[in-house]
Amino acid sequence: MVEMSRHLFHSMVKDYHIEPSPQHYSSMVDMLGRAGKLEEAEELMSQILRQPGFSLLQSLLGACRIHGNVEMAERVADTLMRLEPMESGSFLLMSNLYTEKGDWEMVER
Repeated sequence: MVEMSRHLFHSMVKDYHIEPSPQHYSSMVDMLGRAGKLEEAEELMSQILRQPGFSLLQSLLGACRIHGNVEMAERVADTLMRLEPMESGSFLLMSNLYTEKGDWEMVER
Protein backbone atom coordinates (compact mmCIF):
# COMPACT_ATOMS: atom_id res chain seq x y z
CA MET A 1 0.00 0.00 0.00
CA VAL A 2 2.94 2.33 0.68
CA GLU A 3 4.31 1.80 -2.81
CA MET A 4 0.89 2.37 -4.36
CA SER A 5 0.37 5.55 -2.34
CA ARG A 6 3.80 6.84 -3.31
CA HIS A 7 3.11 6.11 -6.96
CA LEU A 8 -0.27 7.86 -6.90
CA PHE A 9 1.14 10.91 -5.11
CA HIS A 10 3.98 11.31 -7.59
CA SER A 11 1.68 10.57 -10.53
CA MET A 12 -0.67 13.28 -9.36
CA VAL A 13 2.13 15.82 -9.77
CA LYS A 14 4.07 14.39 -12.71
CA ASP A 15 1.31 13.01 -14.93
CA TYR A 16 -1.68 15.18 -14.04
CA HIS A 17 0.07 18.43 -12.99
CA ILE A 18 -1.97 18.68 -9.82
CA GLU A 19 -0.31 20.65 -7.04
CA PRO A 20 -0.59 18.68 -3.78
CA SER A 21 -2.63 20.36 -1.08
CA PRO A 22 -1.62 20.40 2.58
CA GLN A 23 -4.09 17.52 3.07
CA HIS A 24 -2.28 15.45 0.43
CA TYR A 25 1.04 16.03 2.18
CA SER A 26 -0.52 15.29 5.54
CA SER A 27 -1.92 11.98 4.29
CA MET A 28 1.43 10.97 2.82
CA VAL A 29 3.37 11.93 5.96
CA ASP A 30 0.87 10.04 8.12
CA MET A 31 1.02 6.95 5.91
CA LEU A 32 4.82 6.95 5.74
CA GLY A 33 5.08 7.50 9.48
CA ARG A 34 2.75 4.63 10.31
CA ALA A 35 4.79 2.41 7.98
CA GLY A 36 7.96 3.31 9.90
CA LYS A 37 9.44 5.34 7.06
CA LEU A 38 10.12 8.32 9.32
CA GLU A 39 13.05 9.79 7.41
CA GLU A 40 11.07 9.73 4.17
CA ALA A 41 8.11 11.35 5.94
CA GLU A 42 10.36 14.10 7.33
CA GLU A 43 11.95 14.63 3.91
CA LEU A 44 8.53 14.95 2.29
CA MET A 45 7.55 17.49 4.96
CA SER A 46 10.65 19.55 4.16
CA GLN A 47 9.43 19.83 0.56
CA ILE A 48 6.50 21.92 1.71
CA LEU A 49 7.45 25.51 0.97
CA ARG A 50 5.94 27.04 4.08
CA GLN A 51 6.19 25.88 7.68
CA PRO A 52 4.45 22.50 8.11
CA GLY A 53 1.19 22.80 9.99
CA PHE A 54 0.55 21.66 13.53
CA SER A 55 -1.46 18.56 12.60
CA LEU A 56 1.20 17.43 10.12
CA LEU A 57 3.93 17.76 12.74
CA GLN A 58 1.83 16.06 15.40
CA SER A 59 1.20 13.14 13.03
CA LEU A 60 4.95 12.73 12.56
CA LEU A 61 5.50 12.99 16.32
CA GLY A 62 2.96 10.22 16.90
CA ALA A 63 4.77 8.02 14.37
CA CYS A 64 8.07 8.72 16.13
CA ARG A 65 6.52 7.51 19.38
CA ILE A 66 5.13 4.37 17.75
CA HIS A 67 8.53 3.52 16.25
CA GLY A 68 10.64 4.73 19.19
CA ASN A 69 12.63 7.38 17.31
CA VAL A 70 13.55 9.71 20.20
CA GLU A 71 15.94 11.93 18.25
CA MET A 72 13.44 12.85 15.56
CA ALA A 73 10.63 13.11 18.11
CA GLU A 74 12.60 15.69 20.09
CA ARG A 75 13.16 17.82 16.96
CA VAL A 76 9.50 17.63 15.97
CA ALA A 77 8.26 18.23 19.53
CA ASP A 78 10.47 21.30 19.84
CA THR A 79 8.87 22.78 16.73
CA LEU A 80 5.37 21.84 17.92
CA MET A 81 5.92 23.37 21.34
CA ARG A 82 7.10 26.63 19.74
CA LEU A 83 4.02 26.69 17.48
CA GLU A 84 1.48 25.81 20.19
CA PRO A 85 3.11 26.08 23.64
CA MET A 86 -0.16 25.52 25.52
CA GLU A 87 -1.22 22.40 23.56
CA SER A 88 -0.68 19.41 25.86
CA GLY A 89 -0.72 16.64 23.24
CA SER A 90 2.94 17.11 22.30
CA PHE A 91 4.01 16.91 25.94
CA LEU A 92 1.93 13.78 26.44
CA LEU A 93 3.37 12.04 23.37
CA MET A 94 6.92 12.85 24.48
CA SER A 95 6.20 11.68 28.02
CA ASN A 96 4.83 8.40 26.66
CA LEU A 97 7.87 7.95 24.42
CA TYR A 98 10.29 8.55 27.28
CA THR A 99 8.28 6.18 29.49
CA GLU A 100 8.49 3.45 26.85
CA LYS A 101 12.26 4.00 26.65
CA GLY A 102 12.61 3.95 30.45
CA ASP A 103 14.04 7.48 30.57
CA TRP A 104 12.42 8.51 33.84
CA GLU A 105 14.46 11.72 34.16
CA MET A 106 12.99 13.01 30.88
CA VAL A 107 9.48 11.84 31.88
CA GLU A 108 9.77 13.92 35.03
CA ARG A 109 11.08 16.95 33.11
